[in-house]
Amino acid sequence: QSVMHYHLKAFAVDPTRNVMTPKDSSITEIGGEVMSALDIKKLKAAYRCEGNAANVCGGAFKGDGGVLEGLENTECNWLLEVETGYAIEITTNSFQADCPSTLEFRNGYTKASTLISSFCGTNKPTLIVSPGSAVYISWAGKAAGQTIKLTWKKI
Repeated sequence: QSVMHYHLKAFAVDPTRNVMTPKDSSITEIGGEVMSALDIKKLKAAYRCEGNAANVCGGAFKGDGGVLEGLENTECNWLLEVETGYAIEITTNSFQADCPSTLEFRNGYTKASTLISSFCGTNKPTLIVSPGSAVYISWAGKAAGQTIKLTWKKI
């Protein structure tokens, strides 16, 4: 469960009736009182909190550089940000992403930002340089053995 969701009867005028209906009819209860690990990760990314030395799959990182790892059977989203006036250089240390596993780079702060490049299969990234001071990276490792490792730095 996630604290990021209201209960089905939240804000109901009639407290016996749901105000929301899940698309999946097997779900009878949503909401929570404790933040999940995913809640924490999403909040840190939304508020552009800096990452820490222990890199998990996904998060927001502001600084001079670091290493990102995307693991098999995971979806990760990273927001990288450097000082205004600088760009971000991203190099690939390892890349195993047979389609439909994909790695995307976007110029900006969200998944809706302008696509810089998308990679899978034999189309492997070597060097990516951002047009601006922020890059949003999405990794979708769809199968066993699908992994990436990237190094980024401020330039």
